[in-house]
Amino acid sequence: MVGYRLALQETDLGIKDQLVFSGDYSVDSGYRMIKRLLSMTPRPTAMFASNNFIAIGALKALRDAQVSVPDEMSVVGFDDLPLRFVVDPFLTVADQPAYEIGQRAT
Repeated sequence: MVGYRLALQETDLGIKDQLVFSGDYSVDSGYRMIKRLLSMTPRPTAMFASNNFIAIGALKALRDAQVSVPDEMSVVGFDDLPLRFVVDPFLTVADQPAYEIGQRAT
């Protein structure tokens, strides 16, 4: 939330707290949050998920709503996924070197 606020303060877009949803970092939570996003007018055209399980849930909800990714809605997740979680369409992610972060922390 802090990064979102800082980024928008540097633009003329203004901060829109109604575009920030909280969940429990699960696929189901991502599904529910994107359903709320899709009910908004005007409907946003992009979303950023704070983890990839939320992003996968969002992709499922978008598919169920017949919203084309990335043509109608862009989806970006945070953190990388194991290959067993490869989804269609391919998920854009901001990779985080979790092992290296843990190694440095210890």
